[in-house]
Amino acid sequence: MFKRLILLSILFISCSSYQTQYEEQVVTAHQDFFGLEFSTNPSDISSIIVKVKTECKYIQDEIDIHNEDNLSLEWVIDFHYITLRNTDKSDFEDSTGARERLEKTPEQVQEYMFMLYKYCNFEDVINDNWISLEKREEGFRNYS
Repeated sequence: MFKRLILLSILFISCSSYQTQYEEQVVTAHQDFFGLEFSTNPSDISSIIVKVKTECKYIQDEIDIHNEDNLSLEWVIDFHYITLRNTDKSDFEDSTGARERLEKTPEQVQEYMFMLYKYCNFEDVINDNWISLEKREEGFRNYS
């Protein structure tokens, strides 16, 4: 019985869609990108992992939609890049009703996306469809 449990555990872990060997790196990248205080508190880490996995699910959904419609996955990358470049610091508005942007550089967005896609097991998608930072910035300027 114990051997079966171990075998099932190994099978479950090996079939996971997340690249758990990158978990620590994606947590650090998330903390850095969103300007969070670096923490090793297990509840903070768990919260970040939930957020990252939610982002992975969003990316997977977009990939599925684009594949179903026979659209280029470059659009997934472009839209995600634009979304990250336009990310607010929080959901709270100041007294004028405005929200403060993260104001991350193109290079910071690129670095975060590549780490995130690696963790989500979409490394091939981003490598095959990224094209260039200049191309992503062109999309950002055109659609923001």
